Order: sequence, then structure tokens, then C-alpha cells
Amino acid sequence: MAGRNTFRSAFWNAMGILHVRITLWQLYGASVDCTKEYVSMMGSLSSEHYPSPYVSNTDCLYSILPAGNPGLYKLAFHDIRLPSDGDFVEVTEGSTGKQLGLFTTPGPVPILVGDSFIVRFKTNAAGNDIGFSLSWSRKFNNSFSAMINF
Repeated sequence: MAGRNTFRSAFWNAMGILHVRITLWQLYGASVDCTKEYVSMMGSLSSEHYPSPYVSNTDCLYSILPAGNPGLYKLAFHDIRLPSDGDFVEVTEGSTGKQLGLFTTPGPVPILVGDSFIVRFKTNAAGNDIGFSLSWSRKFNNSFSAMINF
């Protein structure tokens, strides 16, 4: 269907993490196919063209699924600049689908904690800015998880 993500395949790895491969269709003027999967224990990513302005009409999906490395990870935004016109960054926990945050305007963003992350960056044609920059790393051991899961 127009404007929706099409799921190509999904499977559970030995650690119980759902891996999803997604193709984003470039419909209605979408100009960037920016679906990427990261499997490392630490890394960074940013919106396309960061720190220059991003392209309008995009629907980007970044999966951060540290394969074979169970535990808790932190995801920290270093910069996020979006106009308040409908553009957003949404972060969900990869294994549960639980929304960890929906960010629509510039400002401070809390450090997010989960076993894996799906980051969606959706923009429209109304305006743009430089987007976002973030990093993730494994910072917590499993014994700490009970203390941070409210």
C-alpha cells in the first residue's frame, strides 16, 4: 500500500531478538531510501546529509540489533534539530516494539535504554533542518536491568 513500509522477512535469532528487513518505498515524492541495519555493540548514526539539511519527504528506518550480544544498551542523541511542522524521530525497542520516544522539536532528549532499537525518521515537504546525530553502546549488565525497568 502506498506510503507504508513493506516487511520483507522477519526471523528470530538464537538470542530471541526479532530481526526485520524492511524496504521503504519511495512514493509520493520520497527521495531517499535510507533503510540500514546495525549489528555492532556500539556505533553512531545520523540523518542523511547531517550536519547539512536533510532531504524532504523521506521515511528512514534504522535498526540497531546487536547480534549475539544480549544485554542492555543506551542510545544517546547528541543533536536533534527538526522544524515543528510534522517531521519526527521515533525510537522503539526492537524486541518488544514498545515506543521509547517520539521527538518532534529541537531540545534535550533523555538517554534511552533497551536491548535493541528501531529508529524511524520521517519528514515532509513543509520544511527541514539538520536532523539528528546519535550513538549507542552497551553500558549496563543484566543485573542492572531490574533497577531501570519501571
